[in-house]
Amino acid sequence: MGIVLNRIEQEYIFRTLREEQTLMFFQTREYQFSGTIIGMNDIELKIDIKAGDFSLISENDNLEVFYSFQGSNLTFSSQIIDLDRNFVFIKQPDEVVKNSHRGYRRVPFHEKMSVYFYLSLQKFELNFPKAKTMDLNNKPRLSTNFDPANLKDLITSFREKIKRSVSEHNIVLMKNREPESTEEKLMLRTSRLIWIPGTDKSLPETNPFQQTRLLTRQNYIEAEIKAGTQSYKIESKLKNHIFEKKLNKIHSELYVPFFFREYMVGYIYLANTGDYKQGISKELVEYTDQFSKVLCYSLKENGYFDTSKEEKEEQFIAPIIDLSASGLLFAHYSQDLDNKLSIFREMDIYITIKDKKLVLNSWIIRKFNDAKRFYYGTQFRAISEKDFCYLYEYLYKEPFKPQGKYVW
Repeated sequence: MGIVLNRIEQEYIFRTLREEQTLMFFQTREYQFSGTIIGMNDIELKIDIKAGDFSLISENDNLEVFYSFQGSNLTFSSQIIDLDRNFVFIKQPDEVVKNSHRGYRRVPFHEKMSVYFYLSLQKFELNFPKAKTMDLNNKPRLSTNFDPANLKDLITSFREKIKRSVSEHNIVLMKNREPESTEEKLMLRTSRLIWIPGTDKSLPETNPFQQTRLLTRQNYIEAEIKAGTQSYKIESKLKNHIFEKKLNKIHSELYVPFFFREYMVGYIYLANTGDYKQGISKELVEYTDQFSKVLCYSLKENGYFDTSKEEKEEQFIAPIIDLSASGLLFAHYSQDLDNKLSIFREMDIYITIKDKKLVLNSWIIRKFNDAKRFYYGTQFRAISEKDFCYLYEYLYKEPFKPQGKYVW
């Protein structure tokens, strides 16, 4: 779901947005508008509307708010408290989420719409370490460069491709073993690949890739804090670790994990050592990342994972709370269902919109509950282009355009 900000961070960001008059975007069920913060207190934010039809919004409307701050995307849910001329007063949010996994803006639902799906009565377990988070882009984009049907040829073609670019390369499988090295533990905790372009530097400050989950320096710091490392020790720990590689004549490294459901199946290791002093290129990182996804897909197709105990037998129906072009939130009352729906559980979700049935291959990326219901946030993994365009137009009231304004 991304990172939930604490109250101090939240107040600091709102004050900065007000001072810099940063534009924010607001989405109700039917309408969109944009504006800036011009006033705030512990109860409400005062918004000056810059674009949008003021007459279309009403007091008590629920809305989703989106904005950018220092290169990060942030979002929160709120409600309109009052309207005054061209100003809107909205409730201070209970929480603000940074870098949410949602790729498109959520639309709250006030009409009755449900999802239904089937779950097996028996959950299987595999002998691989379970990830703490998940690579949400690990569905392979198959191309003519890789043929997943023939596993041996697939690996051979990859090795032939990279052997002129690196001095060391290896595919490590994690079956029946736990992570041991620093890098293995980091990949399991973060589901991110680790790229060290040169051991005379540190981890990358930013992620230059669009579809690749790269461990940046900030990601490393956050992972170490969550692991219990004292903050003042983190920088020196990272520097010492990379310096040790340099002493061992390792000039550049790449670790690319691959996953099946919630399990880290293995990783690909590339390195330049000794006389191979050039850094591993950005292009090679992207190529290896794509290969890792196809490799995992090929392992699945060749029966490497024993899922024979899983049977689709039980149907569940649940109301939709909100929906976007990349995921949805639904709710259910059943404790039995909550026991079955683990984080990263994959399933096909079916929804019907105006008599059109959509099939959305999804997995669970968030779970929470209140006194009455259990809530499940899902991300779509696979959807046909036709269904996606239909869903997008239904939600946002306009045809889909790549990198459109509802991308978030």
